[in-house]
Amino acid sequence: MMKKMSLLAAMVLFASLAVAHDGGLGTQANPITLADLSVQETIHNDDDPFKGTFTLIVQNTSDAAWTDFHFGIFTAQGEGDASNVFFADDVLTMVGYNAVHTIDSYVISPEGDTLDLYFDSNPVQPGELVGFTVFTDNTADEVNFGICFYPTVPEPASLALLGLGGLAMIRRKK
Repeated sequence: MMKKMSLLAAMVLFASLAVAHDGGLGTQANPITLADLSVQETIHNDDDPFKGTFTLIVQNTSDAAWTDFHFGIFTAQGEGDASNVFFADDVLTMVGYNAVHTIDSYVISPEGDTLDLYFDSNPVQPGELVGFTVFTDNTADEVNFGICFYPTVPEPASLALLGLGGLAMIRRKK
């Protein structure tokens, strides 16, 4: 019995070391809930090989549909300089748990410190759960760094234009 427990402990330790960089926030059973559009922050404790995925599982608890989601990298207080940490498009996914969700387009800033995901064709509705997996490369700085994230919703003017476009298409079909 003791031998099995030691083996199990060694397997757990090895598994945690093998995915030391890969990490994230939230689970399907316990997602991060976002009721507003405020910027949320977390510290990403990084480890060798200093590049890998960060997964965020979040639930829209607001009363508006999200059409895009944004990530940013910053130097966290008390951590080393993260000015050379960047997002890469090696791994970039969006998974819907209540509905099908896909990324229509994305933009990584020239500096690589911001990532904007757009999914206008299939917004995340209130109550829906979605997961985002992004890839970070920290091989130049090898420090812990901050990741911020927040959703956005279309502006009322944009919604009006989309509505007018839809009406025009309906009239054209008739």
